Amino acid sequence: MQSCSLPAPDLDVWWVNMPELDVDEWIMTWNSSLGEQDFERLRQKRLPKGLPQFLFTRLTLRHLLSMYEPAIRPREWRFLRGENGRPYVDPQQSSLSFNLTHSEDKLLLVFSRQGDPGIDVESLQREVDMQPLADRYFFPSEAQQLRELDEAARREWFFRLWTLKEAAVKATGAGLSKALHKFEFGKTAAGDIWQRTHDADPVFAKMAFWSGMGPGFCTGLVCTGMDAGTDIKPLVRELVWPDQVGPFEISWISAQSTNSSTNLEP
Repeated sequence: MQSCSLPAPDLDVWWVNMPELDVDEWIMTWNSSLGEQDFERLRQKRLPKGLPQFLFTRLTLRHLLSMYEPAIRPREWRFLRGENGRPYVDPQQSSLSFNLTHSEDKLLLVFSRQGDPGIDVESLQREVDMQPLADRYFFPSEAQQLRELDEAARREWFFRLWTLKEAAVKATGAGLSKALHKFEFGKTAAGDIWQRTHDADPVFAKMAFWSGMGPGFCTGLVCTGMDAGTDIKPLVRELVWPDQVGPFEISWISAQSTNSSTNLEP
């Protein structure tokens, strides 16, 4: 197993394509990398359809954590849950914070030591009633901006909004209903993204947002403990199981805060 370190910006994203796998065969092959928590969860899983994804996700998470902390073997990692249900690494083992998301056979993971990250990904081909959903759940300004776009632009902007809000949920544990009404986004004529937080809670005072696009997908990334509008560019790498590491390109836009004196105007 090779080792790696977080990049200077302290925000590391991994793209992993999930292979087709036989659960029993993989458990036999990789059982030394699984922890007791994993075996307990595998015993509790009742839907065979979800077993391959769960197994591969836990193996990948443990594998990557040990690439950052080689002194800890994959099976030794312990996971806890906060009051909001967010999973985290036992702080006695590491200061690493992580989050992950799935879309079909794609798995994205993000790691940081500076704050709590959240990540979400959606296929741009996903069928969804965009405008009715926006009219019901988004800010009026967000729904109106969508209404003014053509079909292709509306699809891209809808998924940028949705993944940013979902990522904020996962970074803070706020819950989707709260994120829909706390985090407002818009874009300027020049294509810049602005963000406004409608909550004075200190937990939301220091958060950075990125919207990323790649071939056929859109991803939202949020990290607490960082200033909104930071010029940090997340480093993205691809992992081909189990240990082939290479670059992966996602085009990021950093959302500028409108809660400060350096605002972009909507």
